[in-house]
Amino acid sequence: MSETTAATADPAAIAALKHVALAGGLNETKVSCAALGDRLDASTQTASRRLQTLESAGLVERDVVGDGQWVRVTDAGEAALRGEYADYRRLFETDVELVLRGHVTGGMGEGRHYITLPGYAEQFAARLGYEPFPGTLNLELDAESVRRRGEIAGVDAVPIDAWEDADRTYG
Repeated sequence: MSETTAATADPAAIAALKHVALAGGLNETKVSCAALGDRLDASTQTASRRLQTLESAGLVERDVVGDGQWVRVTDAGEAALRGEYADYRRLFETDVELVLRGHVTGGMGEGRHYITLPGYAEQFAARLGYEPFPGTLNLELDAESVRRRGEIAGVDAVPIDAWEDADRTYG
């Protein structure tokens, strides 16, 4: 398990990340381990270890100074918090809408081939309730949508099973 995955799977690390962000860390804020420890109901040493864990995982950047440290939540840290937010939205909101913006780009031209293969096409029709467009839509997202795309993890996926034909296995 990567350090980032380990840190985001650790509720204590996420709690520390949330408190740093709430204190202004999405931009940059001065943090003392004593104050963070108080907010976390933990010792100063534990707060310091949590910040080190977050930094090692790439979720925050720190600049230690004499009377504390300047801390900024990184894009990866913001994505982890957005993932937590998406989880809570799934728990408490029934109609969650996610809007992503970008522009259509060209792909490799293989989408039509795969979408129309019988093993996929039959599953799409059965599980989605319609026959999808024979191709894929490639989007280059704008900066805000790139930050928000982690919220897709909060949307229930439609599983498509692996299958095989005489020549190969798919999926």
